[in-house]
Amino acid sequence: MRMQWTLALTVLAGWLGSAAAADLTKVPRRIAKEPAYAAKAPRYCLLAFGPEAEARVWLVLDGDTLYIDRNGNGDLTEADEKVKLAEFTSIESGFLKGQRQQSVGTVSAWPKRTLLVTIMQMQLRPAATDVVPQEAEILKLLGDVPDGIVTGIIVTGAPKNAKEVEAFPSSGPSNAQVAMTDHQGALCFSAHAKDAPIVHFHGPLQMTLHPLQKFARNEQLELKAGIGTPGLGKGSFAMVLYQGRIPDDAHPVADVEFPSASPGKPAHRIKLTLDKRC
Repeated sequence: MRMQWTLALTVLAGWLGSAAAADLTKVPRRIAKEPAYAAKAPRYCLLAFGPEAEARVWLVLDGDTLYIDRNGNGDLTEADEKVKLAEFTSIESGFLKGQRQQSVGTVSAWPKRTLLVTIMQMQLRPAATDVVPQEAEILKLLGDVPDGIVTGIIVTGAPKNAKEVEAFPSSGPSNAQVAMTDHQGALCFSAHAKDAPIVHFHGPLQMTLHPLQKFARNEQLELKAGIGTPGLGKGSFAMVLYQGRIPDDAHPVADVEFPSASPGKPAHRIKLTLDKRC
């Protein structure tokens, strides 16, 4: 078995066993002050930070404009909280029509650290037919997304100096977490703040399988797993990336149980150390 998106689960076992996830259903989803939006249907998402989701930052997509409540005070009309998003880059074939990715700056709502937020969006091609089976599985997972646009959120440690900024493309982000899809589907910003998904960054960690993980009898398959923090709503699982967070020499151990073919007989169990990453 080969691991993709596999993280060092064993070294985090103590954290996973003792830390309870915050009850995100009790987090108030209200905005104190909003601007006059240009779009008829702005879309809302709430970011939460810290073990208890104690710091919160609203994101509101207003067409090609993003409002981001950097200091977490609930007022989206303050200076420097309106970001114009770049145009989509066209993709000529496949199920994607276009894509864009843009850093929208730092947030200071969580006093423990300054974090950098990046937005990535993919435009789905309407009624795409020339798709390979794996792409068809992805489209099935994504489901019917508003306006045909899938939005992802990346949160990283903000670069401390010019050297870190220069090294970013090759070395990868520091302490990065990304939310875009999970077993429930794609992250969908809501039409109303009260129903907004909540993405929880730097919260308690737990294991999960890759959203497209499948098991089939008599087939050789890859086991794909990862670590992150569950959120509230589809696509809100904040997956932790390796770089800057998981030691290179830490490897998860999988306990695999195969049911017996004969009723009443014990299952066959094996233990595997999963030491490959992609």
